[in-house]
Amino acid sequence: MIKRALFNGQGDFAGTLPADKNLGDYPGCFELEVTPTEYKLLTDGKARAENRQLVFTDPSIQLRMTPAHETHLEEIMQSFDAAVNRKYRAGVAQHGGMLWTKPRILDKALEECVDQYVFLYTLKQQMETPGLIDENAKDIDE
Repeated sequence: MIKRALFNGQGDFAGTLPADKNLGDYPGCFELEVTPTEYKLLTDGKARAENRQLVFTDPSIQLRMTPAHETHLEEIMQSFDAAVNRKYRAGVAQHGGMLWTKPRILDKALEECVDQYVFLYTLKQQMETPGLIDENAKDIDE
């Protein structure tokens, strides 16, 4: 659930804007809509507002999509589309029939497939591009 975080004019977190209040009730303040995770970081002192945008005091924290994230996502989607097209057509040629009529196909299998593809494609990028891995970044399980 999105929260309405309230900040003073210097960008210091001042709490949540109550649903029954308007920003005009707090002169000199501004609000930002934040996710529950971002709100927790604010209450823990790990985030603040600068130029009316949320920033994190710990540079390893990255919760919002940046242009680099968008580029990475686009590369993954293009590669995935091509792989699905190729694999699906090969499966029809090899096995025939209509996959959607076959029993025991679970939604969970699709979710696992997407997770596996994202990790494997990213690993492929890391292996092909020397220096891409940030040794100071938190591990995937942290």
